Amino acid sequence: MSDRCAECGERTTWEQELGSSICTNCGTLSNPSQSILASHLEHQDTSGYDNSAYWSQSQGLATLKGRSGWALAGQDKESRQRRNMISMHEYIRSIASRLSNVGVAPRAQAVFDQAMLKGNYNWGRRAKLIGGAAVAIALREVNRSDALKDIAYLMDEDFLPLSRAFRAIIDLLHLKLTSADPSQHIATLQTYYLQSLIADSSPLPADLQTKLKSVAPQSHAISRTAILLATLLSRFNILQNLPTPPTACAIFILALEAETASSLPHAGVLARNLGARMGVSQKVVMERYKIIYDAVEAWIKDVPWLEAHEKRVGSKGRSKVAKRIVVARGLKDVIQFQEELWSRQMESVPKPVLMLDVDDDGKFDEISEGSGDRKTLYLISARCRQSFAVSTRPPFQIPNACTIIIQGTIR
Repeated sequence: MSDRCAECGERTTWEQELGSSICTNCGTLSNPSQSILASHLEHQDTSGYDNSAYWSQSQGLATLKGRSGWALAGQDKESRQRRNMISMHEYIRSIASRLSNVGVAPRAQAVFDQAMLKGNYNWGRRAKLIGGAAVAIALREVNRSDALKDIAYLMDEDFLPLSRAFRAIIDLLHLKLTSADPSQHIATLQTYYLQSLIADSSPLPADLQTKLKSVAPQSHAISRTAILLATLLSRFNILQNLPTPPTACAIFILALEAETASSLPHAGVLARNLGARMGVSQKVVMERYKIIYDAVEAWIKDVPWLEAHEKRVGSKGRSKVAKRIVVARGLKDVIQFQEELWSRQMESVPKPVLMLDVDDDGKFDEISEGSGDRKTLYLISARCRQSFAVSTRPPFQIPNACTIIIQGTIR
């Protein structure tokens, strides 16, 4: 059907979807008052974009808030919880990936979901700590170190609140976990060393007992060296899937030697007594000892200021300095050097950022404070803002009476 346009005189073409003729020159409708039922038009989406995720989230959500006014679909509590859950799952996966254990992410996400549901926790810093604790639990379940200190660093949280959340989730979900961290036994071994091995009734040879008594005042330093060595071994997955008591005994012997800066005489006798206290044999303890000091010897070669173990030229198997003495003298430097390398490596990895939509009988405002590459996020409730006239624009003036949740940092 064709006709002439009343405005410009050009030809018009009939458009079924518009219910009117339209000018091909100026676009004027011949009959702009025409109406057409929407059911007559069935739009075919040929973009190829999958909208099912959007509709599945918004389907069935109320768009009314009653007397408070209108609200957009997807802004209710259920939608916020769904978005927060997705954000937390991605955050957990990012932490596991940075710890080179991305395979534990699905289990950690499941533990987080169970804890949030059973504990009925609110979204915010508490949920963030639970997410970190869930990663530690998942690592523990596959016989790896829980890496709580590393997780706390990645989350910009202190170790103490994260460890409390870890313990709380274990109790809440009634989980039975076997620790893969040898350092849990160090306190027991230290007590046994101070109370029995250096006592007058000690079963140890006299020269060994004298050596141990000489370093007894440095018991705190011995314990610290042992714990740091256990942490270092866990980062390199050395002896990771083996029982921890004999590993702890071997680590404690090496820490004692590091404090004396020399090898201990009758190390086998000491291994037998420490092993008896932990219920393991001398042979197993000495096997772990050999594995660990071989690893330390290899690390000594990476430390620029340490002399590595060398054999005497022209001798059969004879060394200038015994390997055990080289390891004893260099152990503390190795731990310090490896700790610095780990710190640099972690600093080069961007920390995961968590953004949560937190609700407190209304809304929370997210504001940032700081400059440069580091900004701290805060969540401030609408109630607090109304009561104390809190500013959400720099410079921020936040009274102490407000409850502030530190969300993390953005790099």
